[in-house]
Amino acid sequence: MRDEDFYKEFSDIDSEDLEKYLRDLAKLKKIREEEKLKEENEKLLKTIKENNKKLEEIGQNIRKVEKKADKINIIGGNKHSKTKNERNIKSNVSDDTIAEGIKIPLPKSHQKTILQKNDTYRVQNPQREETVKKVVKKNITKPVTKKVVKTQKSVKKVNPKTVKKVEKEVKVKKPKKKRGFLTRLILLILLFTIVGGGTYFAFHYVKNQTGYYTVAVFGVDSRDGNVEIGALSDVNMIINVNRETGDTQLISIYRDMYSMIDESGKFHKFNQAYVEGGPEQALETLNRNLDLDIKDYITVNWKAVIDAINILGGVDLEITDAEFKYMNSFIAKTVEATGVGSYELERAGMNHLDGVQAVAYARLRLMDTDFNRTERQRKVVSLAFDKAKQANFSTLYSILVAVLPQTSTNVGIDDLIPFAKDISKYHLSETTGFPFDKDTKKMHKRDYVIPITLKSNVIALHQMLYGNISGYTYTPSETVSKISNKIIKDTGLGADKENTDINIDKDLDGAIGITPHRDDGENIEESHSTEESQGTNEESSEEHNGESDESHSEEEHIPEETNN
Repeated sequence: MRDEDFYKEFSDIDSEDLEKYLRDLAKLKKIREEEKLKEENEKLLKTIKENNKKLEEIGQNIRKVEKKADKINIIGGNKHSKTKNERNIKSNVSDDTIAEGIKIPLPKSHQKTILQKNDTYRVQNPQREETVKKVVKKNITKPVTKKVVKTQKSVKKVNPKTVKKVEKEVKVKKPKKKRGFLTRLILLILLFTIVGGGTYFAFHYVKNQTGYYTVAVFGVDSRDGNVEIGALSDVNMIINVNRETGDTQLISIYRDMYSMIDESGKFHKFNQAYVEGGPEQALETLNRNLDLDIKDYITVNWKAVIDAINILGGVDLEITDAEFKYMNSFIAKTVEATGVGSYELERAGMNHLDGVQAVAYARLRLMDTDFNRTERQRKVVSLAFDKAKQANFSTLYSILVAVLPQTSTNVGIDDLIPFAKDISKYHLSETTGFPFDKDTKKMHKRDYVIPITLKSNVIALHQMLYGNISGYTYTPSETVSKISNKIIKDTGLGADKENTDINIDKDLDGAIGITPHRDDGENIEESHSTEESQGTNEESSEEHNGESDESHSEEEHIPEETNN
């Protein structure tokens, strides 16, 4: 029922407005009451947490006293018997709690300490003993009071000097974890990756090959920083490190190598595996075609390569007249693609290159072949790594800080942070390209590098990597043998070097799902047609020689420009 006196006071206000005002006022009052209740609950909860924390600290200190007491008992060979009062205290404490909603049984170690110590640690005062019993038996629904906290503190202060002394004695310094060769090696591989234009590396210890680590490095060319499916791997390397001698081998896998790039049996250029399946499929392709077993990887984009070389202070390189003709064009395109500034070169000959210029140099190809480009990439790796070996800790740390945010990897970052103190021990003993014995052939409107033959090249590769190991022998797997025979059939190259008198379509296609080709060279299941329509950096129109600037611009993942 409405209050007439109240409404009389607001008679000049419209009734609807007045009722709205009253409703809002009631809501506001309710909100304030809820807020007040919430504040009170928060204060109570805070008090309970503080008291609970204090009780935990008490228990910890008492357990430390117990350890000291146990030590004394062991040395003295004497255990104290429990009195009747002590047994009563233990019985009461073990089953009760002292805070509402929070179960806090006093630890057994508490009572054990009191009962097993010398008289100094026993609860001898009957009044104090009774107080402890009384506190522990309080109703569980009652909140923690100051009296409870004070009483429990009194238990803590049985012998404070001894407690402090025990804290010092039981504190054990944790041994530092030793990061051995693995950490230093991962740093080494990271430097190889970032300075060589490589954006992928995988680390794998070769079983039964003590002292060797084999690493795969894939370099992804990506203007937008993409390092997953859709990116094109420009650099494909194998790094083999002898951790005892420091000898390091660097082998470039030609990206145009005719390879089986997936489990269905599809054949294409080696780097197409990364476009279609990212790092996982790229690793599988490497392992499948070369009989390797690499599991881990790291991805770094082109900007990370530039940053690393800039931090190292650049590299000195001899630029030929043919290379100089295209250098400034590639420098401009790299600046546009990465957003990192640089300047044009004035002449051929010896030049000091910054990060952008070094990357542009490593990507040159218009004047020669992919074989020459991989050689330039290895040259940049070697020069930059030599500078990294001479760099101080601050410089190496700056490289990691700059590069790690731009990486994607399944290798633990903790293994990349520590730096190698003996990095100077490692040196490039050999650099080359794979396949060693090769030819080129145009198929499906694309230029391919053809291993002559894959089987014989893989045998030579394993001999090069691990031939120095005593008792090491390698026999190509059945998969590699069948892939090799399939390449011979598709290309017509290498038949004179290897016996191929087997039914390849039956044995190979049935075993590993190779997609058969027509005699006219076209794939029955032409899956390549989707690559051009998707615009995934496919090199379908590139040629090793006499190729236009426009086709290379598309392949190189650099911004297009008008050719006059």
